[in-house]
Amino acid sequence: MKYIVIGGIRSHHVKIASLLRGIDNYYSRSNERFHTLLINTGQHYDLELAKQYIDEFNLNYDHDYTGLYESLDPVDLLGGMITKLHKTFSEINTKDSIVIIFGDANTTLAGAISAAKNKLPIAHIEAGVRSGLIKQTEEQNRIIADHLADYRFTVIPHDLVNLEAEGLKQNSFW
Repeated sequence: MKYIVIGGIRSHHVKIASLLRGIDNYYSRSNERFHTLLINTGQHYDLELAKQYIDEFNLNYDHDYTGLYESLDPVDLLGGMITKLHKTFSEINTKDSIVIIFGDANTTLAGAISAAKNKLPIAHIEAGVRSGLIKQTEEQNRIIADHLADYRFTVIPHDLVNLEAEGLKQNSFW
C-alpha cells in the first residue's frame, strides 16, 4: 500500500507527523508492507514557523513545491497546486495508492481535485465540518473535498450527521 499524504499549511505538518506515527504503529504489528510519499504544496511557508515544524517532526517531503509559484494570489496558487499535484500523480507509480488530505485549506481542495482527475482514491481527514457559510472559501473546500473523497474521517460525531445530510454516510467514520 502507498499512502500519498498532502500538506501545505503549518497545521498539516503536525497532523502528518501524527498520521505517520499511527501508520508506522499499525504496520509494525503486521506482515504487510507500506510506503508513504509526502508532498508539501508550500501553500503557507514561514521560515520560522513552518520549517520549525517540518524539522521538529523530521518530515522529509518527497516533493516540496515551496516557493515555486509565480503568483501568491489565492486563485493562481490553487491552480498552480492542482497543476503540480496532477503532474506528480501522473509521473509516479500510483498502483495501490490512496491520497490523504486534511481539513479545508486550498491545499486540501487541490489534492482532492488532482487525485480525482487521476482516478486515485481519496481519504479526507477532518471531514464533515460545516459552518453554513457557503461563500466562505474554507467551506467550499470542505464540501468539494468531502464529495470527491472515497473515505471521510470526522473529528466529532456531529460531523457524521452533516455528511449523512449530504448523502455521504457510506465510508464516513468517526
